Amino acid sequence: LDLAQRRSMVPAVRVLMTFIAFSMAAAFDVARAPLAGAATSSKLLRRCLVPRSLPPNAELLSLRGGQAQQTTVHQRRTPLRAAWGQNLRKYNVGLTSTSRSGRLFLSLRASEPLHGGGMDEVETELGLANSVQETGAQAVKHRPKRIFTVAEEEQRQQRRAEHAQQRLSRLEKIASGETGLGKVRQHVNPLAPAFRDPIPSPDWKQVYGRQDLPLHIDMGCGKGRMLLELSKMEPERNFLGVEIREPLVVRADRWVREEGIQNLHYVSGNINVSIESLLAAYAGPVDLVSVLMPDPWFKNRHKKRRLLQPVLVEQIAHRMKPGARFFVMSDVKEAAEEMVQILDASSAFSSWDGKWAENPLPLGTEREISCMSRGEPIYRAIFTRV
Repeated sequence: LDLAQRRSMVPAVRVLMTFIAFSMAAAFDVARAPLAGAATSSKLLRRCLVPRSLPPNAELLSLRGGQAQQTTVHQRRTPLRAAWGQNLRKYNVGLTSTSRSGRLFLSLRASEPLHGGGMDEVETELGLANSVQETGAQAVKHRPKRIFTVAEEEQRQQRRAEHAQQRLSRLEKIASGETGLGKVRQHVNPLAPAFRDPIPSPDWKQVYGRQDLPLHIDMGCGKGRMLLELSKMEPERNFLGVEIREPLVVRADRWVREEGIQNLHYVSGNINVSIESLLAAYAGPVDLVSVLMPDPWFKNRHKKRRLLQPVLVEQIAHRMKPGARFFVMSDVKEAAEEMVQILDASSAFSSWDGKWAENPLPLGTEREISCMSRGEPIYRAIFTRV
């Protein structure tokens, strides 16, 4: 075809593409339809798993064209706006008392390639009852659970046992120095089921030469090299490093054994569920707590995974003597400001003066030294136990 003929075909192609686009959008138009056996024109709805616990008058709130239909169910009567399949909990519809109408807000995850694929399921975002008014924080979320056959369950248990054996074998090789550290995950979710159990209290008589010395707890110590050097510089203080990545702890413990250090110990686990159990039998006072360069967890939905939480601050405050210090540091300003806000809101610590501090420790972490070598700012704050 010559250029003139190709140009003459452009309007027809545009009309055809527009018709196809509208046809595909119409196939996904679910509209608000009762879930109890109602006939709909949606291919997606027929491929969804609907929880059995839904009341018979539950209604489906569909999302189409990037905008949800306006709802009058909620007392605030606020129109919802969200992309297809987006979680409705991100919107402020559930922050006040819910409606008495007995309906449920539902959002769909698209299972067709047109909308990015995914699992076929319906997520209940807000649980509403006729006689009970609930807040958004108390909303109930129902997810259909997969039921495994006996053979599938046996295979799952066998795989778990194999993975556990491989993990123990790897840790033994790291502890003996037979192999190096290998690949270690940079980000570990502390809310995973594997980290729900508290760290048990060690036998402090076997851990430290003297159990009555002041204790410095470094939460999230990483590789542990800074504590290793600090323990040599300050023999009149005990050091405890807590790290969630177990291979790093195993290797750091090997360094302690090889150098015969009597005032340093490392433990692995989630410190947010372990303060009371870990320090229950320690005889000495806690005079310094540090959180240095923790994982910032940038995404909003991941911020609940951040190390420093208000409950942790209150628990550790009970173990700290008056005048003890709480030192926080980060190269991410937003993460540093959040840690400052948590500590400043606690009545157990002094108020922040609004000025970033200098490092009170004679050594810096590897991350801190690396950032400073590139001229990047470091944000530090020190709080005192009152």
